[in-house]
Amino acid sequence: MNKLTVVPSSDLLKLSDLDKLKELSHAFSGASPTHAINLATDLEYKLKSRKDKEYSDKERDIIFSALCLDEFNNGLQLGHAVPSHAEAFAVDLSHQLQNQYQCTTPSKKSLAHMAALNYCRIFSIQRQIHNVSGNGRLTDLGIKYLTIMSKELDRAQRHYLTTIQALEIGLQPAIKLSIRTQTANIASQQAIQQVGEQVNVKGQ
Repeated sequence: MNKLTVVPSSDLLKLSDLDKLKELSHAFSGASPTHAINLATDLEYKLKSRKDKEYSDKERDIIFSALCLDEFNNGLQLGHAVPSHAEAFAVDLSHQLQNQYQCTTPSKKSLAHMAALNYCRIFSIQRQIHNVSGNGRLTDLGIKYLTIMSKELDRAQRHYLTTIQALEIGLQPAIKLSIRTQTANIASQQAIQQVGEQVNVKGQ
């Protein structure tokens, strides 16, 4: 049986030591939002006082890390995930979806982002299929490639429709029901939430 070891109070970390540990944690944790913003701010301040105004690759990563914190507004990562010619469209579509479905929470905004991403994927995959099948001459390798891309196209379409349906459900008002039975049949694509004795149903 293991014995319990009692640590003397004098060996415990003092509050000042804990504060120092927190500072070290922020200094060495690149995943900290505060740390990312501080690095980018310091970099911009130093850039103003130096002759070379060009960013190095490491400095670009620092700026990119900070800007990604405002992803749902600037769409930086979304733009990098789609072809370059579709960057502006993808970000604008995400913003329009956020407005249309009244996305005020991070979860709803992320759904709008996902919908915009998969919508652009549909066009990108379709263009690749057209480039291969458009010449009229298909090899065995080309047929296998089209089979794979057709599955990817179906997957992108399903993902897009699923996110749109999730946004639609979130927009619909709750339906107040009074149920006085032990068994109730509810239609598909409906979410039930019970608060006390009141049951709220969302869905189509």
